[in-house]
Amino acid sequence: MSKPKITAADILKLLEQKHADDVFVAECKNGPSKKTTHLRLDAWVLRRSWAKPCVLGYEIKVSRSDFLGDNKWHGYLPLCNEFYFVAPSGVIKPGELPEEAGLLLVTSTATRLWTKKKAPHRNIDIDANIFRYVLISRAVIASDPVYADGQSGAEYWRRWLAQSQENREIGWRVSRALSERYQREVTQVREHQRKLEKKLSRLEGVERLLRRLKISVGWRPEFAVEQQYRRLMEHIPGDVEQKLQEAQQAIAGILEAVEKAKENR
Repeated sequence: MSKPKITAADILKLLEQKHADDVFVAECKNGPSKKTTHLRLDAWVLRRSWAKPCVLGYEIKVSRSDFLGDNKWHGYLPLCNEFYFVAPSGVIKPGELPEEAGLLLVTSTATRLWTKKKAPHRNIDIDANIFRYVLISRAVIASDPVYADGQSGAEYWRRWLAQSQENREIGWRVSRALSERYQREVTQVREHQRKLEKKLSRLEGVERLLRRLKISVGWRPEFAVEQQYRRLMEHIPGDVEQKLQEAQQAIAGILEAVEKAKENR
């Protein structure tokens, strides 16, 4: 049983699989088809790399006559940095391959490509016409683009709106919590201020009383009061001081008796 013939479509499919992560354009032209001459590569590839940009051109050959009769392949060189012929084994014989070209061979089962010869890399400015053709004729403007994680535009914006709503709710809750905390702290500060003002008022009353008693108060009022008290006690007879202490004790006893009487009611 003879093996099935390998077709150009089989090889093109293998090339597309090989460059699944790159920009792959089949039947790529270098300009418009009408009213002008143009070249057409079987496959044109722009590697998806910023660090090592490279454009590859592929010309598929499935018969020797097709390869031997090709006199236009030199025109493909300005369209790519690396140019390859792609063919089944036996189509291109050793020594027939041009120096400027590489060669990919197809396995007999048409399931895999392998590199027979690496194409030389040429540092050239790629003809801008081929980029124009790709953008104008092959670029697809998607009405519902696909975003990260495979989401469609509608899914992306629905999630974005939901996330925005959640963010607003979180912001509102945080704002309310901060506002409540602020109000509590303001209330505490005001209460502390009220107590300080009340204490200050009492101290100002004490200061006025001391001045009426001709007791000097300076930058250390507690020291001045103690000093004046000692001077006063020096002029009070001992028995008077004793009487004062006894009076204080009697008053304390009366107050204690009053408290006990209240408890026994």
